[in-house]
Amino acid sequence: LPVVTMANRFVSAFNYLDRVNAELDRKNSALLELDRTKDIFLATTSHELRTPLHGIIGISQALKAYPTHNADPETIHQLDTIIQSAGRLTALVDEMLDISLIKTGRLKLEPHALRLKPIADQVIGILQHTVPPEGDLRLHNKIPTQLPAIHGDLDRVQQILINLTGNAIKFTRQGSVTLTAGVAGDMVEVCVADTGIGIPKHVQEKIFENFERGDHSIANRYGGTGLGLSIARDLVEKHGGAMRLESRPGEGSLFYFTLPISREDPIDLIATPPGAFERGTSAANAGLQFNQIPLVAQARERSVAAVLAVDDEPVNLQVISSLLKPAGYQVLEARNAQEALAHLEPEHHPDILLLDVMLPGMSGYEFCELVRQRYAPHELPILILTARGRIEDLVMGFQAGANDYLRKPFERMELLARVQTLLALKKATDEQQKLIALRKELNIAKQIQQSILPEIKQERNYLHIQPYYHPYDDIGGDFYEINFINADHTAIMIADVAGHGVPAALVAAMVKIAFWAAREYALEPQHLLEDMNELLRNQAGNQFVTASYVVLDYSRKMVRMASAGHVPVIIHHSDSDTIRQYKGRGRIIGWLNEINSEEIQVPVKNGDRLFLCTDGLLEIRNRDLNIVGESAFLDAIHKSKGAGPTDFNSILFKEMQASGVDLQKPFEDDLAYVAVHIKW
Repeated sequence: LPVVTMANRFVSAFNYLDRVNAELDRKNSALLELDRTKDIFLATTSHELRTPLHGIIGISQALKAYPTHNADPETIHQLDTIIQSAGRLTALVDEMLDISLIKTGRLKLEPHALRLKPIADQVIGILQHTVPPEGDLRLHNKIPTQLPAIHGDLDRVQQILINLTGNAIKFTRQGSVTLTAGVAGDMVEVCVADTGIGIPKHVQEKIFENFERGDHSIANRYGGTGLGLSIARDLVEKHGGAMRLESRPGEGSLFYFTLPISREDPIDLIATPPGAFERGTSAANAGLQFNQIPLVAQARERSVAAVLAVDDEPVNLQVISSLLKPAGYQVLEARNAQEALAHLEPEHHPDILLLDVMLPGMSGYEFCELVRQRYAPHELPILILTARGRIEDLVMGFQAGANDYLRKPFERMELLARVQTLLALKKATDEQQKLIALRKELNIAKQIQQSILPEIKQERNYLHIQPYYHPYDDIGGDFYEINFINADHTAIMIADVAGHGVPAALVAAMVKIAFWAAREYALEPQHLLEDMNELLRNQAGNQFVTASYVVLDYSRKMVRMASAGHVPVIIHHSDSDTIRQYKGRGRIIGWLNEINSEEIQVPVKNGDRLFLCTDGLLEIRNRDLNIVGESAFLDAIHKSKGAGPTDFNSILFKEMQASGVDLQKPFEDDLAYVAVHIKW
């Protein structure tokens, strides 16, 4: 009986233990499921919290920067508090998300060969503003430039340094926080040293645990979540390294961690592919085409830069609008690729595109490729806005045709700086394109002008004709024409089109056409100018033409001339060594119905010289801004008596120089003259 009783008790105990174990297994499974659900909830909630937090920060920054009323200091202080609180909450959300990813094993590293010193420089730059202004704390990066490259994830290595350096700054009021590194076997050992309050021995053992902040007095004084060091250690271990701590209260702390040395060549921190600004790409299987989308009917007339913001979150669009509109930008909004395409009219597309990556339907990358089918990067810059910061994500954006990227959440000044920089690049490129087009026009106009300036052939043994032409720009509006009418008659016209450059040169070409169209009056100076006016009236836009036309009559030993508002014709009579200026009545060509020109006839002898010129020559100024061109021209005519026909030009410029003209500087107008030596 006792044996049976003991057996029954044993069976009962076994069954009880079996039920307890089953219950424990069930509860453990439930706890694991609950823990998994909690992690999923935490990760999902963290993502969902980022958008409203981004909105709170962005709109608060806009209210602070562009108050709609005279904001008092208390209001500004309250806005600062909102921004700071939302910023702290954003940092906490990011830390919670990291803890969730680490615990569930879903944290994926994307390691590359990295130079540690530039990363540390960036970290110090990021954290410099957190140094208390009332203290005497200095940040130093003493990591050697020649340190071997590490094998690590860029974002996570930066996060490790930010967490450790930020923690050191928090607990150090005076002295320094210094980053150093060296080689330790096949690892690089990094040290973040501070001269702060130090950490007691009993706290050091648990300082790397989640939510651990030391004793309560220190936690209450310095704040924090207690996640930064825990995340840093987990990230180091995820890289295959280790972290340790040396510290004494009152003497500061040294945090050491190791990372593996890379066997590859290091990458640059900025992963912009060469030619990203110039290159356009095509969209593959994008699903939409420009011709499938009805364009916005109303054309926009604007004098300010237009920004098209594409984001499926209304809060994000509100943030962008609140930050950019007060800065003088016109902001257009679209929630998907379909709406965005409707704003990309050929004639009135926006000046810049702000594009979110996560769009419904077509992704931001695909839409970027589609835009590049029509618009080159310099025509429509694209700034990608993304919560992602991985190098691969950025490279995808650049390969799709983006010009730049900005990581969410972003600061107001950073957004404005990126937009302004891209618009400045766009403007510079536009101006360069215009300059290239202008140069092409100049080349064409120069060819036109060269074609209208005649090649001088000394076809009359009783005349020697010596012309000179120097345009104000590469091309100009002064020109001359010579017509060997017959054996006894040679005609010369000189004309001056108002203005300079391409417009004047094009009108000059029209004047030449009119001159030859009126050649039936070649022997009648007055009628020829009147016929040219009839042909050119209202055809030269806002420009007008002055001209002188002379006919040298060998049979009668006479010069017949007429003027249309032009400067006088000058004749040097050799026998009396006198210079006389002849200008008949006549008004400018191209504006009036009648120019009322008259003909003047002047007998000339062998050895006399005839000079036709434009006003640019007569109005040249010296260094004292006095007009000396006419006197220098007349003196040169006197002093060139007896000289060879080709010597006049050098004599003229010597006289200009003697009158104080700076020949190294460009002239203020086109210069042209025709000198005729008469030998009958």
